[in-house]
Amino acid sequence: MARPQVEVRGATRLRATLRQAGMDMQDLKDANARAAATVAAAARTTAPRVTGTLVSTIRSTGTALAGVVRAGYKRTPYAGPNNWGWPTGSAPRGHYGGSNFITTAAANTQPTWLPIYLRDLQSIINNVKGI
Repeated sequence: MARPQVEVRGATRLRATLRQAGMDMQDLKDANARAAATVAAAARTTAPRVTGTLVSTIRSTGTALAGVVRAGYKRTPYAGPNNWGWPTGSAPRGHYGGSNFITTAAANTQPTWLPIYLRDLQSIINNVKGI
């Protein structure tokens, strides 16, 4: 049985631009950082406020793979429970469910950060070429 033959025109250029696109994915670090900064700013406005300490711990960063918003440090261990809720039996009196202030901020600001992310991703895709 004869093997089918395939000829790829521009294979060298295709390989080179795909390799470059892989390197360009590092450029998404900036898009992820901008998206995360948008979410963090919104989260600061909606975070629960008692003393203001929790709000001061909200920060963002971007990696090649994700935008990350964090809240809390060792001195503010209540940041996670304020967002996600308290584990059963460990909640201070009157505190049970979280406010989801970070996840809500991400959802509410999606119309702002998603186009930025998609534009940068499309720019990388546009640089992949064959012939």
